[in-house]
Amino acid sequence: MAKKNFLTKKKNAAATAPGVNAYYITVSSRFGFAKWICVALLALFIAFTVLFTREEITVNNLRYLLKHFDVNSVDSSSNFDILKYDDNGNYTFGYYKDDLVVVSSTGVSFYDMHGNAVMNKSHSMSNPALTATENYLYVYDLGNNAYSVYNSFACLKSVITEYPVNMIAAGDTGVFAVVTKDIEYRSKVQIYDKNFNLLSEVSKNKLVIDVSVSSDGREVLILSCETTTDGEFFTEVSMVRPGKYEPAFTVEREDSFPISCTVLSGGGAGVLFSDKFIIYSPSGELVLEYDFTGKTPTTYACNGEYTALTFNKSVIGYDSSAIIFDKNGNIVNDITVSGQCNKSTFENGYVFVMLTDAVARLDINSGEVLYEKTESNPIDFMVRGGDSLLVCYSDRTVSMPYSFVPDYLKSETEEEN
Repeated sequence: MAKKNFLTKKKNAAATAPGVNAYYITVSSRFGFAKWICVALLALFIAFTVLFTREEITVNNLRYLLKHFDVNSVDSSSNFDILKYDDNGNYTFGYYKDDLVVVSSTGVSFYDMHGNAVMNKSHSMSNPALTATENYLYVYDLGNNAYSVYNSFACLKSVITEYPVNMIAAGDTGVFAVVTKDIEYRSKVQIYDKNFNLLSEVSKNKLVIDVSVSSDGREVLILSCETTTDGEFFTEVSMVRPGKYEPAFTVEREDSFPISCTVLSGGGAGVLFSDKFIIYSPSGELVLEYDFTGKTPTTYACNGEYTALTFNKSVIGYDSSAIIFDKNGNIVNDITVSGQCNKSTFENGYVFVMLTDAVARLDINSGEVLYEKTESNPIDFMVRGGDSLLVCYSDRTVSMPYSFVPDYLKSETEEEN
């Protein structure tokens, strides 16, 4: 006669107890058996992980694993009021994944919205600069031979280049372009993917003025310039697709000095010159040439769909004019702003403009302008979601909820009275 195991004996004993349903005893024993199978599989999984993927078990990966288990989750009521730092006059700021990024000549610091330093990384840079995208942050030493790539938890890669870095542009997918040079060419644009693999390298005997990478990383716009023997500016606008040998288009102009460029939605190009703004189609055809000879733009911002240019309305006047273009070259609006425009950006469907003592919010379609009063002479600002501003000064950053009003000068007078 076969011997009965322990579980069978226990099952039979329980089944013979008064008032016990034998069906549930059977189901219970099956779940008990499944439990031990799961325990065995878990043990095998842990052993496999430790043996074959131990290099992936890092502090940074554990921090990423626990990212969404933050018991101190941030909301608009938990903002820091003032975040102070040393006034060394050489700060660059960014807003990256709900963190304020402060880059100085001695390091980069990430602060959460409680004001806590969540990461610090030391470096030595003479002219620190940064480029922030949706997924990565690029910190580089302008005119020197170093750059680093960060995510929210770590420095992913630090690079010492053979020649100085003049600029880094990037898209949201991780494709980025490094502008440098080499012994043969005045400028060289190296295009990498998110894994730091070199996709393309574009060399030019001209000086690269600006580079723009589309958000999806499929187009890289290169704006370069040189002077002719007659002293005229010779500009080249070239749209490159990473990994392709031939550019999508190249346009040459011999007139004004180029300032900035942006890849537009759909593959077109927006180019700002010293006296005009030009839009090219995805095939390089001229769509718009807006001449503003005699005026100097105070700010330029583009989000791919819209472009905003601001000008002083007069030499001695206080008001500014913000002209909004769509990607097809149409003027959507011409909006009057009360104050000197120092920086502009697109956020949440609006144009936000930093003034000397306020931030203005411009409605692209209706032209409505609302203001939020700030302290005087900020050096940078960022819009945090739809509820607050981060206003940066030389020694502190102020976090402030906004309640935009039609006339900030009038509202300030009323408060004083």
